[in-house]
Amino acid sequence: MGAAGFLVSTAEWGHNRVMTTTADPDSSWYYDLKTGEVTQGRQRSWTRRMGPYPTAEAASRALETARERNEAWDAEDAEDD
Repeated sequence: MGAAGFLVSTAEWGHNRVMTTTADPDSSWYYDLKTGEVTQGRQRSWTRRMGPYPTAEAASRALETARERNEAWDAEDAEDD
């Protein structure tokens, strides 16, 4: 279990990795890719939001978290070659 009771899992399809969480989408936090705003609940289209996150602070770090995960996964892929 992740923070705040979130169940986090990852799946791999080829080079794409997908993270999923199980949480109440209306009380979770999201990062709006267009405006940079952090919102609670699904207020924006899925095409422009990242999340859900357990806290507003975690949502505010969405781009940084994604960059860190991508770098880690790229390093793993390089090790596999």
